[in-house]
Amino acid sequence: MYEIKYYNSDSRKQDNNLLSSTAKTIVNNIESGNSYYQIFKKHEPQDLLKNLIAVASEIRNRFSDLIVISMGGATLNPQMLVSFLGQDQNSPKIHFLNNTDPFFFADLMDIIEIKNTAFIAISNSGETLETNALVGCLLREYQKHNITDIGLRSFFITNLKAGLLKDIAMEIGATLIPHQEGISGRYSGLSSVSLLIGLIAGIDMLSYISGANKVIDAFCSNLAESTPILSASSIYYSNKNTLVNIGYLQRFLPFLEWYSQIIGESLGKDGKGYTPLKGLGPNDQHSMLQLYLEGPQDKFFSFFYLEKINSEVGKYKTINLNKFGYLAHKELSDINKANFTATINALSLKKLPIRSIILKELSSEAFGAMVCHLMLETITIGHLTRVNPFNQPGVEMIKIRSKELISNL
Repeated sequence: MYEIKYYNSDSRKQDNNLLSSTAKTIVNNIESGNSYYQIFKKHEPQDLLKNLIAVASEIRNRFSDLIVISMGGATLNPQMLVSFLGQDQNSPKIHFLNNTDPFFFADLMDIIEIKNTAFIAISNSGETLETNALVGCLLREYQKHNITDIGLRSFFITNLKAGLLKDIAMEIGATLIPHQEGISGRYSGLSSVSLLIGLIAGIDMLSYISGANKVIDAFCSNLAESTPILSASSIYYSNKNTLVNIGYLQRFLPFLEWYSQIIGESLGKDGKGYTPLKGLGPNDQHSMLQLYLEGPQDKFFSFFYLEKINSEVGKYKTINLNKFGYLAHKELSDINKANFTATINALSLKKLPIRSIILKELSSEAFGAMVCHLMLETITIGHLTRVNPFNQPGVEMIKIRSKELISNL
């Protein structure tokens, strides 16, 4: 499904006892029912999807546009799924509303036909300030357009026990979908947050879950020898505190946003952590690579690519004119792959620690496997650095201050 290669970096264990005990601790947390680790509890794909399929079908059949209102990982997980794997022709156009920028909101209102638009609001706590504010603004737009069936086009993934979002849903008669307890936004890649929107987009979510399950099985069986543990150890023992992540396809961008978030929010605590930098190749070869090659050697590099480009995309090539020289009659996919390889080669010659993570094919199964791998990898690094990979106390400080300022307006 995916392959990892290491350059100037020892992916093998440095302290086998530490890695073994870390892996066992994580597996014990999964098996004991610790709520934070339940995202890795293996379920049959059909069981995870059975209560979501009817909702997805209703949205697909009734609406031309769908607005997803959420923040952080609750946006990035489904967004990277849709961006990387695409939507089928019967899917409504999916828009992600994840910013209180009024220009952004106005631009979205200009491009949708609001009478044919549904929305899904997502918040685990039901108290996310920005999400609730954006829901309020969208409900007012429905009201301004004399739309009376607001509840029939409103879907809320949230805590069913308490929270403002649940109360709003009850008042307007919206559909309520449970958000799995203990699972924060950045780790919601295998929860209803991503699964529902993937189904609406027409993505093969059975295969996506299957890919993740294979990684979970291998992790629980192989422990310190598993791919996520070895990958985490390569980062931890590199002694680099800046992680540069570069994708060589445009569709990697939302995925890299999510990967930056899960690194920063999970591991940046108690004076510890890693600074994630994201980039796109070959674009960054004309900007950041100068710094990466000849600047401070304080970085660990991860490169993401796809092994097999399908024939439809692979057919694009340059014209066969002599004036093009070495570029004549070359496939665009081969040119892109050459840039990917050349960049790794150049960094490798500088003796910098690098890994490449290459998906075997553009498939739901491969993408689900990679996402699950990186979640397990991040949690493992949290254990190794002795920080809680699930909380975000710094973010809570901002939330409290924002609410105080808004209340005083």
